[in-house]
Parts: sequence; structure tokens; C-alpha cells
Amino acid sequence: MGCASSSPAVDQGEVKKSTAIEAQIEKERLRLKSEVKMLLLGTGESGKSTILKQMRVIHKGGFLDEERASYRDVLFANIVQGMVSIIEVLLELDWRLQSQNHEHGVFIEELDSDLRVEDTRVTVAILALWSDPAVKAIVDKRGKYQINDSVAYLFDSVERIMDPEYEPTDDDILRARVRTIGITETQFSVGKLSYRLFDVGGQRSERKKWIHCFEGVNVLLFLVAVSEYDQTLFEDESVSRMDEAMALFEATSNSRWFSTSSVVLFFNKIDLLEEKLPKSSLKAAMPRYAGDDLSFPQALEFFHQTFSALYTQKRPLYHHFVTATDTNLVKKVTDVVSDTVARNMMETYLL
Repeated sequence: MGCASSSPAVDQGEVKKSTAIEAQIEKERLRLKSEVKMLLLGTGESGKSTILKQMRVIHKGGFLDEERASYRDVLFANIVQGMVSIIEVLLELDWRLQSQNHEHGVFIEELDSDLRVEDTRVTVAILALWSDPAVKAIVDKRGKYQINDSVAYLFDSVERIMDPEYEPTDDDILRARVRTIGITETQFSVGKLSYRLFDVGGQRSERKKWIHCFEGVNVLLFLVAVSEYDQTLFEDESVSRMDEAMALFEATSNSRWFSTSSVVLFFNKIDLLEEKLPKSSLKAAMPRYAGDDLSFPQALEFFHQTFSALYTQKRPLYHHFVTATDTNLVKKVTDVVSDTVARNMMETYLL
């Protein structure tokens, strides 16, 4: 008696379903190969949010009209709060405004900084106070008193900013100060790579949220504000900002979360560092510095060597000197970073 064999019937529906799943998996694999997750870290006031805004300017055509309009209120608040902070420092030091400026000071202190007012008296008062020698003296030593780095720029621009027809420029927005709370993401493309850039608040109270961004990071971009070598933390004035930055960099860059990530150091605010060196001794603030107190190049190299010594991962550590508010410089530096990232991503997927 003969026998015959037969193959089990093939369910065409299952075949189509399996093929679709495999195609989706391949599509996701290709997407992940071209997607870069970049995380911005650093202490408060290091310039992370400014870099994030620069990526909007450089790679996404800037800001939407409604976003730009919202900065009218932010910049008004920055101007008023900046001057109020200066007046409070003057009171603490028992310094006096010039007699003709006393009423201007009272007027500014009584303003609600959260409510922009189209009042020419604001412009008149800020200009008068900004010309006062006592205010100039505090701004000149603003780092010592936790005064925003951008106040001089804002006071110089007050007539323009207070114009009823005013529309914030990119430079204005880059200098606007809004404390980062939580996690902010922006997406952009450079060449064939798509970037997802995450900015998280740098103050101590915000750092517990960082862990949510650590997984799958391709690039850790750590910012250090080198001009803050003689300043203390806003949230704890017993702690040096530079010591805090060093401890934070050592802990995060050497974490297991970033063992396969490209780590890039941005030494930020180099323009302010060069301006400050003749006024505030780097040796006095950081005794380990053995260079010339007035040498800008030696100071930059000192910071480079100091932070490099803290890094123990096997992957190379990249570094750049930047001024986060300088769009042209940031574009040049980020172009170099993008080339490095693309090369490292290619090497990773070829392994």
C-alpha cells in the first residue's frame, strides 16, 4: 500500500502578519540607527537652556510667533527683578543710591514683575538707576551677589524692550532667564541624523528627575560655567559652584549609564571669564591653580585639565570652549560635535 506525505497548510494571513511585524522591526532598527539621544547636564546657571534655545535658532528656524511674543513678559520680569535684586543688595551693604534716584528705586520695587506694564516711567526709572554708580558697582561684581549675568544687556536694551511695538529678537530670547523645571525636549535633524535633545533643571531640587532621561543616551553634553569659579550656589551659599560642577561631572560622566555614550564637555561663558580674571583672582578662589592670574589661555587649560582628570571611562572625552549666547560660535562647535557623533554612531553599528 503506497503512502504519500503532505506539508501542513500555510495560513497566508499569519504569513502576512509575520512579514508586517518583521518589516516594522526593521523600520524601527533603521530609525534607531539614525536617531541620537543627547542629554544636557550641568549645575544651575551653567547655560543648558541657552544651548537648547540655540539649537532651535540654528536647526529649527527659531521661535514661533506666539513663543516670541511670550518673551515680552519674561524680559520685562527679568529687568524688574534684576534691578530689585540690586537694590536689595545695596540695602544689605548699607550703600546709597544718588538722591535723585531714590524715588526711581521705590517705584521699581513696587512694580509687579509678573505683570508687564506699558509705562514710560519704567524706562525712565531703569535708565536713571542704571546710570547710578552704586548700581554699576553691584553689577560689576554681580557673581558675588547672585545677580543674573544678562542684567547689563537688559538694562542697556530697556528702551527697545519697553517699546509698545517691541518684538523680542533671538539675542533677547537667548538672554532671557526662565528657571528650568522638569524635562524639556527639542528635536532637530543634522544631515542624516535625527536628534532628541533633553534639558533638565540643574538645581539640586531638580536632579532627582534626571534618572528618567539616562537610559539609551548616545551623547552626554555636560556644561561648566567657567566664569563662576569664585561664586557659590544659589540654593546653598556655603558651596562653591565650581566644586559642585566638578563633583557632579565626576559622578555622572563615570556612571554606568554613560559607559557607551560619547561624553562632551562644554566650558561655557568664556567671554565672562576673560572679563572677570583681572577683577577676581582665580588663584584665590581655586588654590590648585598655578598659572598667571591674568592669563586667559592658562585659565582655560587649567579647567580643561581639572575636569579631564575626573573622567575615568574608556571612551574618549571631548571638550569645547563656548559662549552659549554667541550663535555663530555655538554653530561651529555643534557642527564639530555632530561630525564626531555621526562617526561614533557609525563605528558603533559596524561593530
